[in-house]
Amino acid sequence: MAPTADLVSALEITSAVVSFISCPIFVAAIIRTRDDPHGIRPHRFTWAVLTTMNAILVAALSAGHQDIRFQASYLAGSSIVFGFSLWRGTPGSTLFDRICLVTCAVTLVAWRLSGDATLAYFLGLTTNLFGTLPTLAKGWHKPWTEPFLPWLIVTIGSFIELAASLIGHKTGTGLANAIYFTLINGAIVSLVGPWRRKRASVSVS
Repeated sequence: MAPTADLVSALEITSAVVSFISCPIFVAAIIRTRDDPHGIRPHRFTWAVLTTMNAILVAALSAGHQDIRFQASYLAGSSIVFGFSLWRGTPGSTLFDRICLVTCAVTLVAWRLSGDATLAYFLGLTTNLFGTLPTLAKGWHKPWTEPFLPWLIVTIGSFIELAASLIGHKTGTGLANAIYFTLINGAIVSLVGPWRRKRASVSVS
């Protein structure tokens, strides 16, 4: 294996590990605030949809012969958070949740009919964007309801994956995946960071 290929592989493994580390930290935040009425409460339906979407993205990337370790870490993490949401999560569903569920179904049907993994991937990415909008909105209005550290760690993992994609001269879905998750996770971090929490608490008080 060439030195560059070794570096890319090492970065891809590192990005997957770093991204997954955010999961137990997220779970710890759920457990730590379980008796706090304003504690961390993952939305059950949202995380069910996100887990389904991550499974679709992993399958689409695999079918397109792209490295799946980074996205697989997302799938494992979202599955665990969904499991904890059954214990300490918020029930019910929102309009965004139902839209995401429909787009998941549309993605699977479109993939089945067209056999095009790239189409399925980008439809799945659209589903992820819809599914993330409520988190972005919550981060803007109530930044204290999202744990900062897990989002920071997963953003670092996304950035490492982006570096691997650029060094490895990836194109198509592999590069798009790294760019999208770096941007979307970075946006969430910018909204739920300590600087935003302080300003939001002052405005609420």
